Amino acid sequence: MTPLPSALIQNFRNLRDKVPGPVWKLIGLKLRDAPGVATGKALADIAATHLNSDQAWGLSQICKNWTFSSWDEVATLFEVIDAWVSSSPRMIDIVWSGPANGTFPIRRIDQVLYDLLSKAEQRIFLVTFAAHRVPLLCEHLSRAIDRGVEVTLLLESEQASAGQLSFDASNAFKDVCLEKVRLLHWPIENRERNHAGKPGKLHVKCAVIDHTAIIGSANLTDDAFNRNMEMGAIIKDPGIVADICKHFRTLEQNSILRRF
Repeated sequence: MTPLPSALIQNFRNLRDKVPGPVWKLIGLKLRDAPGVATGKALADIAATHLNSDQAWGLSQICKNWTFSSWDEVATLFEVIDAWVSSSPRMIDIVWSGPANGTFPIRRIDQVLYDLLSKAEQRIFLVTFAAHRVPLLCEHLSRAIDRGVEVTLLLESEQASAGQLSFDASNAFKDVCLEKVRLLHWPIENRERNHAGKPGKLHVKCAVIDHTAIIGSANLTDDAFNRNMEMGAIIKDPGIVADICKHFRTLEQNSILRRF
């Protein structure tokens, strides 16, 4: 048996991230009894009935110029890749809201956020430049507060934004009991100004829920959740998430950030 190139194996591993486990296993089983020569094209044809168009196209590109020693070899490769993915959970996932192209699955950022918020047990820390028309977010935050979760919001204000916001971001959370929330801001006197005298903006979009973080482009607004092209990263590495929290705690300890 000729050793498979490492690039080919990595490409299969990347494809497995996009294919549900049961579907991947089913394809592997069918390959054991596949007839004829184990070519890349034949593999793509066999798998195509179980994959969506983007996944099938990706598989055809990965192995279009490759001929395997046997179908047993291909089936074993599928089993090994599946075991590899199952035993090595991804620490970072991409969240993409926008036109589909098959590279990333479309996942609405608000739904990812709400799913995490509904399961929060210890802490919620949200940072945003703008917030507007997010009643469901307010409901999730209120429920978390009732469960005893510590909620912290770092928000931009109309005054500190120097006219770039028409109202304080905190206005979006009027339905949340803000007396039970740690509300932080970045005072305008702590900001550098550009040559035109405009202050820097609190432009961070970040959410930490327990031991998971989301960092991306989306503000906490109806447009960002439902219409915009947005991208973010879900970070599940506990060390990185802890560093994010420590970073903002240090900014508060040094009075760069302050309580309202």
